[in-house]
Formats: sequence, structure tokens, C-alpha cells
Amino acid sequence: MKTLIVGGNGHVGQALSRQLSRLGHSVSLFGSRDPRTTYLAHVAESDVVFIAIPTRDKGEIALGYILEALRKGKSIITCEKGALAYH
Repeated sequence: MKTLIVGGNGHVGQALSRQLSRLGHSVSLFGSRDPRTTYLAHVAESDVVFIAIPTRDKGEIALGYILEALRKGKSIITCEKGALAYH
């Protein structure tokens, strides 16, 4: 399985990346400073998108990532409370 971790530079993303790699999964990381086109390219080649970013708004940033991945037919895993609560 190919997994894209959004916000992969933090504690949750790094721990998840290590664990998935140990289990033999292919992992890509996407950070907030990476261009949006890089995110879309990673989404296209991934089976699952895991979003682990801090909420600094009412979830609009995470919602954007979620909707773009869903439009591509990808499964989403998130603990992003802002997007879930407000949208």
C-alpha cells in the first residue's frame, strides 16, 4: 500500500511513517511548505492519505486536502478536529 502523510514532519507523521515503513508500506511525506502541485502528484500515486496537521483555523486547510483527495477517489484518515467539527 502507498500512503501519503500530510504534515509528515511533525511527531505524529514521523512516527506513522516509521511504523508503516517497518510494515513494508511505501510512504510519501507532504509538508506545509511544499507546493500544492506536489500534494496532487503524491495523491495521484497513493492509496491512502493520512492528514496530521495542527488546526490553526476552522479546519479550512485540512478540508482542502481532504476534498482534493476525495475527488481523486482516495481513502482519508485524519484526526483533524477543525475540519470535522466545522465542516
